[in-house]
Amino acid sequence: MGGDNADVRGIQGQAPEASARRKQSAIDVATALILTILVWPFPLARVSLTPLVHVISILVLWQLMQVGYFAVSAAVWRKTAGMHLLGLGLADADGCVPARGAAVTWGLLAGVSALPRLVSGGPAPPLPDFAERSSVVRVVVTG
Repeated sequence: MGGDNADVRGIQGQAPEASARRKQSAIDVATALILTILVWPFPLARVSLTPLVHVISILVLWQLMQVGYFAVSAAVWRKTAGMHLLGLGLADADGCVPARGAAVTWGLLAGVSALPRLVSGGPAPPLPDFAERSSVVRVVVTG
């Protein structure tokens, strides 16, 4: 062992980083859902849309809200609310705070891939994080 904690596992055999990322995703997706509920015009939509169209519209708005939430959070704070709560943040390849453009690109890609990553289930790591694979920005432990 030699004093390093590389073989320490979190809940259900996941590495602690994967467990923290799953929790961060859940917090951020829930935040986007709360924002969606706050801006959705329920009385107007209920009388003007059929129930099926109403539900589909909320789901589409929720996905759009996730993309916007991740992009704005990455651009302004370089982290989301979920990252802040779990001591994570964004860093570029050198470990420095990423440029605004790179952070926005990560935010857009993370927003698009957030829901599938959250619902992938099982003890295996989440679905591939397209934001991590497609940009130079990474999520790192900051605190």
